[in-house]
Amino acid sequence: MLFLDLKMPEMDGAELLKQIRTIKPEMPVTVVTGYPESDLMMKALNYGPLGVMKKPFKSSDVLTSVRNYLRVSVPYK
Repeated sequence: MLFLDLKMPEMDGAELLKQIRTIKPEMPVTVVTGYPESDLMMKALNYGPLGVMKKPFKSSDVLTSVRNYLRVSVPYK
């Protein structure tokens, strides 16, 4: 599971997400951004399903994101 910021130096998060999807398309990604309505966010959405966590966030938000992923991806026995 990857938590990815959209605004980074050198390469933006949308471009990095594009590269990650070519290497490991099944990687669960949560985008962390202070600009969920931005053009950069719309660009990231083009590269497949992802979670979104708006800044500022709390540690409990990270735990919720991980739990939600585990609930969906890990079958109950």
